Amino acid sequence: MADGSGATDREQLLKRVQDLEEEVKRLQEKLFEGKESTVAKDTVSASRKHRKQQQRPFDFSAYSRRHVALKIAYLGWGYQGFASQENTSNTIEEKLFEALKKTCLVDDRQTSNYHRCGRTDKGVSAFGQVISLDLRSNLSEEKKLNGCKGNSEGKNSKSEEELCYTHILNRVLPPDIRVLAWSPVEPDFSARFSCLRRTYRYFFPCADLDVALMHAAAQSMAVEFPLVLYDCEFENIQWIYDREVQEFNVTHLQQLWASHAVKTQVLHNMLQGLDAAPVAAGKGPGDVTATVLWGDLKPPVQNQASSFMEGVKARTYKPLLERPKCEGLESRIQHCLRRGRSQAAEWAAKRLCTAGGPELASPTSDS
Repeated sequence: MADGSGATDREQLLKRVQDLEEEVKRLQEKLFEGKESTVAKDTVSASRKHRKQQQRPFDFSAYSRRHVALKIAYLGWGYQGFASQENTSNTIEEKLFEALKKTCLVDDRQTSNYHRCGRTDKGVSAFGQVISLDLRSNLSEEKKLNGCKGNSEGKNSKSEEELCYTHILNRVLPPDIRVLAWSPVEPDFSARFSCLRRTYRYFFPCADLDVALMHAAAQSMAVEFPLVLYDCEFENIQWIYDREVQEFNVTHLQQLWASHAVKTQVLHNMLQGLDAAPVAAGKGPGDVTATVLWGDLKPPVQNQASSFMEGVKARTYKPLLERPKCEGLESRIQHCLRRGRSQAAEWAAKRLCTAGGPELASPTSDS
């Protein structure tokens, strides 16, 4: 009986091993099929990506173009000015053309008939900068209304059929550069040469500044206060504002204003807290007998505008004759004689005589 049971156990064990080998073989085949499927998918994905990379460039010849004006607002605090520069790409103009090329509204700057109303320097913002250029149009040649002509179809139908330039550009532009509106213009329109007038405004805290004197000085020279290209005025131009774009722009500016307003209020409360600090009434370092609240000091400290002025604050110089003087040779000789240093006095006297000064008697040895 024992031999029979042992044979049965070996048979069961061999059968179990065979079953496991078949299971391993089945799993290996399944794993191999999964790898083949993954490789096939990767191959298809790579081929699709390769085909996508090999897609033909955008065919601008298949579309018409029209001459338009764009009204742009931007916060220039973080940029190196408006106009493109060779040594940096951090300019408003560079960001504009990056967006124009990315959205395939222009092929390149050289063929876009581009003009700007005015250039602004580093840190200068604009509420109403205007550029003019040829953009890709969604209208066919027979429907296209070149410039401001052909108003018989109505402005609403024209704006509905045409590409929404403001919406397209604002989707890819930085948040501190916004296209506010656009307008179809005549082919010979130039944002630079057709401009009637440009208005610039300075923004600064009044504090203790003489605003009337500053206004007179600003008529003939620029100052370092924040400057804004406030408006560019043209004749016979009708701006087209998109309601959705207008709501987005207003919302963005409101959020930005709220963020800065909260920070401003925090700083204002800090200043109010410092007004209650007791300080010495006198300016001398030892005068601490009487104290006064900082907010009650007369005249109050008003240095808000000092941060806008570049450079070092001018010193108050003393007249030349009132400045401390070096000790002359005559004084040095007398000092040496009083100290019994006859050799040093004799050397100083010889030097004075050599320099053309008055001759002095040589000191005696017992002096």
